Amino acid sequence: HDNQIVGLWFFPTVTKSDKKGSQADYAFEAAGLTLHDLEIGLPGWELPASLVIPKKSGTRLPPIVILIPGSGPQDRNATVGPNQPFFHLALELGTRGIGTLRFEKRTLRHRKKSGLLSNFTVEHEFIEDSISAFESLRKRSDINIDAIFFAGHSLGGTVLPRIAEKTPGVAGLIMLAAA
Repeated sequence: HDNQIVGLWFFPTVTKSDKKGSQADYAFEAAGLTLHDLEIGLPGWELPASLVIPKKSGTRLPPIVILIPGSGPQDRNATVGPNQPFFHLALELGTRGIGTLRFEKRTLRHRKKSGLLSNFTVEHEFIEDSISAFESLRKRSDINIDAIFFAGHSLGGTVLPRIAEKTPGVAGLIMLAAA
């Protein structure tokens, strides 16, 4: 091969979860935030999720941002190597009075089942689960249901207009490095 590069491969590292007793719990607790474990998703496609709720500011209920990761099998923290940008976003937004909902993607939690679908589309990878997250938040009394936003990274941001079409009442869209 004459000392030429013939390929470059990246392999995922082991990710940390938001299970009770984890470092994430302590970070949120230390910041005065409440972390709730939830489940979202369609029947048969349930996904673990983490809802971070900041302290109340008087009688005002906090707004919430649903974080949508990019393409591929991503955990709720959007972990890539040692980086967990959605964990840090949730922590920082929480300290500023804004709640977040993060969830594992279907392509991570249901990897085999997703791979068996012959017509797997962005509807399956992003839209259905984002709508489920939105609907589960609208049933809660501890957040401002009129101030639910979506923030999507990469392909997750690119599909936000399609998600917004199916979620009347969404307060706004935030696109992070979207096409």
